[in-house]
Amino acid sequence: MHAKRTRLILVGLYFGLSIYAIPLKAATIVVNSAIDVAPSVVDGNCTLREAIEAASTNTADDACNVGNGADTIEFTSAMLAGGATSITLMDDLSNYSDPVVESLTINGPGTNLLSIDGDKLYMLFYLNSPGDNQTFHFNDMTLTSGLSTTGSSTTQSGGAMYIEKGETVSIERILFRDNKADNGGGAIFIPNSVSSS
Repeated sequence: MHAKRTRLILVGLYFGLSIYAIPLKAATIVVNSAIDVAPSVVDGNCTLREAIEAASTNTADDACNVGNGADTIEFTSAMLAGGATSITLMDDLSNYSDPVVESLTINGPGTNLLSIDGDKLYMLFYLNSPGDNQTFHFNDMTLTSGLSTTGSSTTQSGGAMYIEKGETVSIERILFRDNKADNGGGAIFIPNSVSSS
């Protein structure tokens, strides 16, 4: 009887160790196309919109690999080979109804090399996690011609970036240009109680 009890304890310890020995690893999702398409369109590429969808839902989207927690989005050198590249949106990149919900880092190649362009029609980033406690990093790109209007945000604010209270946001070497909102905060709107840098 004693031997059986010892064996069960050892098995329990073994499985416990195996669980903790496999930590979750965030994904790096690489954008290879500057053409903006809906996530439902399958064309063998990974667009910025599809990369954000993969990161937010922790699933694969077209050629974008599966997201897994606090993911990082980067851009291929081939996409940028022609010099300054603009991703011109065909709809809100994210908004009140479809926000970015998980911690995310987007590393651009430089403000002179990559622009995310709302085409004076669409909102760029609406950051609002379910627990209002995620961390977002935006580096080295230009955010231009974003527009927050009815349907994009409950306040029609934050043409380039709406940051919900409780989120932590780091913005480094970002150029905001010609962003507008119907009710203020054309570039960035922060309701209150947000940690930003």
